[in-house]
Amino acid sequence: MNFDFYEQFREYPNVELLKIIAQPGNYQPQAVEAASRILQDRNVTVEETEEAAQYFGEVQAKEEKMMAYKEKAKDFLQPVIQPEATIQPAKWLKILLLLVLLDYLWVLYDAARDLVLFLRCEYCEFDSVFFLLSLLGILYVPFIFFLLWKRKRWGWILLFADSGIAVVSRLSSMLLLFKYRNYIKSAPNGGIN
Repeated sequence: MNFDFYEQFREYPNVELLKIIAQPGNYQPQAVEAASRILQDRNVTVEETEEAAQYFGEVQAKEEKMMAYKEKAKDFLQPVIQPEATIQPAKWLKILLLLVLLDYLWVLYDAARDLVLFLRCEYCEFDSVFFLLSLLGILYVPFIFFLLWKRKRWGWILLFADSGIAVVSRLSSMLLLFKYRNYIKSAPNGGIN
């Protein structure tokens, strides 16, 4: 079954036909030939030719911009995707800073959630120490980020200390959970009030 491109394209505007002719690799040869034949029978204005050229200029600019973004992303993630024998500390530092930024976004979310819970409940039992510690994270994470960005020694020291405290805190929470799991199970409503 042969498709009649000539009949299909007869109603197409000149600009669309010019786009088909300009991209012969994207269409079947019969489609390009039909578009050429239709355009030969019509009067193509300079404005239509310029509009088609402008369209392809915009498409090419978008493709170049996308390729530039892809190259930047590939270069950014190169140490992870394709590690080399020689270590490039500057690239690894950028990846670490991205992870610190993601951690900061989590700290912001956590602090905002705690703040909303604090504001909704006027007389509820709320541990203000943990709330203040979560707000403290809003201040010190950008400070660590800044020190790492400027490649200061204190940035690494504070990051290591923060990570160490986080590991100890999580391990102690897990220890308490395993130590008192029997009390939680035997409590009314599973320990949930």
